[in-house]
Amino acid sequence: MNIVWPHAAVLHANYASLTEQLGPHGPVESRMLLWCKRGHGYAVVNDKKYALTEGLFYFLPWRRTITYVPEGRRPLLLGGVHIIPDHAHNAPLVLEIAHDRRHRLFGVSSRVDAVFPGVDNVFFGTLVPHPAFTHAIEYTASCWRRDLDAVHVRSLARIIVRELLQVMRNTGGGEVLPKAIMSICEQVKRDPAGDYSVDGFCETSGMSRSTLCRLFKKHYGMSPMEFVIRERIERAAVLLTTTSLPIADAGEESGIADQYYFSKLFKRMKGMTPRAYRETMHM
Repeated sequence: MNIVWPHAAVLHANYASLTEQLGPHGPVESRMLLWCKRGHGYAVVNDKKYALTEGLFYFLPWRRTITYVPEGRRPLLLGGVHIIPDHAHNAPLVLEIAHDRRHRLFGVSSRVDAVFPGVDNVFFGTLVPHPAFTHAIEYTASCWRRDLDAVHVRSLARIIVRELLQVMRNTGGGEVLPKAIMSICEQVKRDPAGDYSVDGFCETSGMSRSTLCRLFKKHYGMSPMEFVIRERIERAAVLLTTTSLPIADAGEESGIADQYYFSKLFKRMKGMTPRAYRETMHM
């Protein structure tokens, strides 16, 4: 059995909170796993626009140009892991990434790209159905530091590559989130209080009810209306911690007018009542 990227190494990983455009950068010499943890916006990769919304991830090509653009009031929180597909074993592992041609490591012979099966350009999908892959990249970003040794950074790369291959197998070798589903999710995130229904989503996407529900379950692990409710509760949580709105008004502003129902849903999803959540966040 052939091992994919046997000489790979993770040479940088981090989280970034953006409130304004970052970039353009490039050409960037790495294969990058990029994912959105919170907020929304988009990235322009090699002159093509890709949505950034919570739970989406991208596997980006070598020597790409990239610009990050947050949208809305909330900061755009992103995670990133940079992998060198083929790093010479006899060369020192410098924990830096060449983000443009001016960098001292750009074009060095010890760092080169390699073919990844089934990926020609940008591969993207959702994190929810893939907990092992999610854990691998989140662990890498959260534990990253500059004193990691060669064994550690190469081991991280092997684990991430293995889990990414598994993601691709589970999604049919490259089947990704349809743009119609992405469009629905972006609309709900922008305006969670909107008047939504499965029939309405079917009409705007051109999908049958069964196809729509199957794709939401596959990519998000929930039904379309469960996704709407989740976004409404997330919006309410933001209002409770960033404004002085009464609890009932926070629920109504988020699309849940019935205060009893709002409190019940909030407690089920957040583990505490809206009042307790507000008090805890303000401690």
